[in-house]
Amino acid sequence: MAPASKVSATPNPLVTPFRSEGGRDVSATPRSEAGGSAYTETPLRTPMRDDLSINPDDASNYGATPRDIRLKEQQHKRSLRAGFAGLPAPENNFEFDEPEDLDEEEQQAQLREEDAAERDARLKAAREEAERKALARRSAVVKLDLPRPIRVNLQRLVDDLEATSKALRSPEMSEIDQVIDYELAQLMLHDAISHPLPGSNIPSGTASQYEVPEDEYVDAARAEIHKELAQNLDLPGANDDQLKQAIFATVRDDETFMTSGWSIEKAGLVYSAKADAWADADSVTPEDKEAGMAKRLENMRERMISESAKAVKAEKKLGKQLGGYQVINGKLKARISAATEALRLQKRDYDSFMMLKQQEEASAPVRLEHKREEVEKLERRERDLQSKYAELADRRRELMARIEQLEEDKMIADAQDALEAQQEVHDAMRDYVAVDDAELENM
Repeated sequence: MAPASKVSATPNPLVTPFRSEGGRDVSATPRSEAGGSAYTETPLRTPMRDDLSINPDDASNYGATPRDIRLKEQQHKRSLRAGFAGLPAPENNFEFDEPEDLDEEEQQAQLREEDAAERDARLKAAREEAERKALARRSAVVKLDLPRPIRVNLQRLVDDLEATSKALRSPEMSEIDQVIDYELAQLMLHDAISHPLPGSNIPSGTASQYEVPEDEYVDAARAEIHKELAQNLDLPGANDDQLKQAIFATVRDDETFMTSGWSIEKAGLVYSAKADAWADADSVTPEDKEAGMAKRLENMRERMISESAKAVKAEKKLGKQLGGYQVINGKLKARISAATEALRLQKRDYDSFMMLKQQEEASAPVRLEHKREEVEKLERRERDLQSKYAELADRRRELMARIEQLEEDKMIADAQDALEAQQEVHDAMRDYVAVDDAELENM
């Protein structure tokens, strides 16, 4: 006989320890064992983890009774009191560092927090001041929008200014003139970079190497120039407007200055296409002069085309604006017409009422007099009627009294007639009785 084979069943992971037959199931709910007896329960709390040994060994109150907890707290309080008792007594020696006396305005400024509107106003004022200073630092040519070269060649400009200085100025001032000419050329190049004109040969985004002088130095230089001009014109202490008027008067009186200038100098110059600049007519060849005229003509044509395109664009823009203005003008015209008509009607009404007022003022006294007469007439009539009413009332009272008297007399007369009738009946009855008595006696 073969031995019986035992087949192992597949474990059920959903089975609880209560229903499992012996052994611990890995999928069962944890259970605790006390005194060798196993009972099913969940843990009371998460196990305490203190890997860094921050808390003392007896810091956990798990499993402690309320009495143990109270004794532990009392022990901690006693240890704290003992530690505080061992501290040295305070000396209470303090020193205060008082700030220096500030003005009332500064104290208020420190105590008061800056408002957002005040901060925005302050920042706006600072930006406006910075923009004003930046605009004031521009050269007079840019400020007044005076003519200036489109293309600036620094070295060529310095050479031309130096040649002009040598020809027209004294040798003693040559070094000063060189410094001035170089500064002028740098300023012209700076204007061409910072404020480029259409057709400029300077690439966009080029940084200017010119160092703008400080505002204090510029103001000092202007003051010196102003002082020297005033002394040369025998006007010490004059302001800018007075100096300008004096200079204009001097220029008008100088016939040489008035008869010279660019218009006269230009007569002896021609445009050179090779040099791309104005040059003396004697130094330019006929071919170069013809090429220069052709180039100027071409430039003028291009400028005309550009200006024509600008004019067309401006015309369209103005057409839109003027169309809007025409609509606004029509609306305003209609409103003005309506207001004018309303004003005319109001004026007509006003004139009519003023005429009625004048007529009323003229006729009012007559009507008042008529009304007074009518009132007096009604008052007299009222008095007469009142008198007549009084008379009629008296007569009525008399008649009523007479009627009452007559009614009373009538009542008395009726009473007397009734008494007399009653008396007659009584007498007749008495006579009848008497006759009856007499007859009875006779019988």
